[in-house]
Amino acid sequence: MTAMTRWMGPIRSELRANPRLRAGAIAIIGILAFYALLSLFDWRAAVAERYVDKRDQLWRMQAVAGEDHWLGRADAAEAARSRLNAEIPVAKTVGLAQAAVQAQAKALADSAGANMRIQPEAPARVDGWEDLYRVPVVLSGGFEPAALVQLVRRVESGSNLVAIESVTYMNRQSRTAALTLVFFYRIRPDDQTAG
Repeated sequence: MTAMTRWMGPIRSELRANPRLRAGAIAIIGILAFYALLSLFDWRAAVAERYVDKRDQLWRMQAVAGEDHWLGRADAAEAARSRLNAEIPVAKTVGLAQAAVQAQAKALADSAGANMRIQPEAPARVDGWEDLYRVPVVLSGGFEPAALVQLVRRVESGSNLVAIESVTYMNRQSRTAALTLVFFYRIRPDDQTAG
């Protein structure tokens, strides 16, 4: 006798002798079979749903692949990126970038013809870029509305990339304004053309 038949022998004799044990074993086998059947239905539904998702994705990709204007858009995006990169000056250190920003901010303040205060803020690395820093500065002082508009136009027409992060204007008797400008610099210590 093998080990299996020796082990199964007492179980068979118990099942033959006890009708309640037989009924219980049949019920357990039925429940397990029913559970397995339900699991197969769930698996089939999940596979069908994945199939529909993949089919829809394939149809969308085929529709997009048939459009040839994407190549033109890619060229235009690359050209815009190159123009934007050309507007970002290079400095050897963050300190030199801050000094250049303060000089540019002073030139903007002087061109506004108003008594302005220049308040530099701490530079910070731009997330996702190893060498790109944002160098903010706040210009504040008394302004006439037309002078403020002219200052904003000078900032926007400059050759370097500068973002106007916020503008606050109090049009009361004092007519004061505060502009937060963010200058962008690439910090490259080894670059010979960097300032």
